[in-house]
Amino acid sequence: LAQSILPKSTGLSVVAFPTMRRIMLQSCCCAEKNDFEQEGLRQTVSNWGGNVSFESEVIRPDSEANLRKILDDNKERKIRVGGTLHSFNTACSTDGVLLRMSRFQTLQMSPDGESVRIGAGVVLRDVYAYLHTLGRMVPVPLTTTTQNVVGTLCHCTRGAGGNCVAEYCIEVTLTCRYEGRAAITRVLRGEDLRVAAASLGVLGVVSEVVLKTVPDYFLTEEISFADSFAEAMQMMLSCPKTYVFIWPFIWQYMVVKHEEADMQHGISCHTRGRTEDWAADFASIAAIDTLAAIDGASGCSLRVLGKFYQVLRKVTPESQVVGRAADIIDQKFVNYMPGNLQFEVLLPLSQVGDALQLLELVVEIFAGSEQYADESQPWACRLKEAGLWAGLMKIFGTHVYNILTYLRLTRPDASCLMSPTYIGSQAGCTIEEWYCGFNVEYYTSTNSEHFHTLGNTVLPLFLEFFDARLHWGKYFPLDAALLEKNLSRHPGSNEFLQARAKFDPEGQFLNEHFSLALGLA
Repeated sequence: LAQSILPKSTGLSVVAFPTMRRIMLQSCCCAEKNDFEQEGLRQTVSNWGGNVSFESEVIRPDSEANLRKILDDNKERKIRVGGTLHSFNTACSTDGVLLRMSRFQTLQMSPDGESVRIGAGVVLRDVYAYLHTLGRMVPVPLTTTTQNVVGTLCHCTRGAGGNCVAEYCIEVTLTCRYEGRAAITRVLRGEDLRVAAASLGVLGVVSEVVLKTVPDYFLTEEISFADSFAEAMQMMLSCPKTYVFIWPFIWQYMVVKHEEADMQHGISCHTRGRTEDWAADFASIAAIDTLAAIDGASGCSLRVLGKFYQVLRKVTPESQVVGRAADIIDQKFVNYMPGNLQFEVLLPLSQVGDALQLLELVVEIFAGSEQYADESQPWACRLKEAGLWAGLMKIFGTHVYNILTYLRLTRPDASCLMSPTYIGSQAGCTIEEWYCGFNVEYYTSTNSEHFHTLGNTVLPLFLEFFDARLHWGKYFPLDAALLEKNLSRHPGSNEFLQARAKFDPEGQFLNEHFSLALGLA
């Protein structure tokens, strides 16, 4: 069945293991929408979040030679590259050519077992399944495993407790029209990876990457609750792979604690099986979808998530489970939900407490909570001093946002120039200084404009008061002042832009989104 669906050029024949059938069939299931429609026609394409749609000519190349011909034949047109389009903004939008990379399915371990070669069409879940057969794992697992590996590198995606995925990249295969000449395919290593590993898709077409691997490992997972920010931070700092979720209107914390487990010496907790794993995640889907339906039916006027937290805290048992890192981290309820919307900033951990207080204030003002309209409170005073309080009060009582906010620790990055936590050579000196991913999710995704309104309000405030940088793959408004401020926070931006001008001097891969975001409009 898999051979009848997938092109023979996928490269999966390199996997000579009993699990090959499963890997190939998962690739079919995770392929992007419209993957097997006729090529070369203009199609309406939507991103994963469902908040962006555009019309583009869709082409699915199957080799580097094919890529070079496409680039040369379309040198007067704009080109963007997309895999599963796991984004929440217009990063992949183009009215020119959209390249879908699902046919690049190489998945091959190096002879020494220290790295794995991954095609641009391969999703994370397939990589995890393949590496498991060899007793290996990527250094930092991610929660959303239906996204393409190459996409996670391009947008500097990261898990908890480590660096962005691109920091673990040791080779990139890139096809571009370097210095305006005919298209060539280059294999980039060493210093070139400072630009190419996290390329934002504005250099050319990445067809393969090579990532470091580590021995497969196990994690324990323990869910607990905290009433204060200090208590939640103490738990997270004790186990850096931990996620902290903040529930709106009650403003309390659910802590999902992850800690590495040594299975050789045994561990005194429940081992979670695959059936139980899926059952728990699909129960989460049902709960979130139900809450989103209630939220939408009420006209977004009920504070349903705060009530749900109170129930969850009463019924959740205090127990510890253990499993493979990939199975514990993989949040299937996120992968298979109809969609959600997200925005995220990355900022120093020392500023997160204040940022949470500001988010709480904005959400409560939107909801019309009278006690938050008090002008004597500290944040009201700071906003008045900045001339922003009067504007914020214009939204008072206009919308109830049932958002879920989560925090995760991440390391400063030393190599990838456009990483939101890049600090260059200083990374080795300040390695104990954690950054924090501050992510806001909205599950009533049919009301995308409501979510955009929240992001358009919160993100400028975060960049005004904190040393925050935007996540490249998540929602942010294309506001000139906001984007200028964000770019000024990236110490590697000048070096990146100089290199970008050589890789793509004609701007073939620059759409409106990145022309604005990179100050090139």
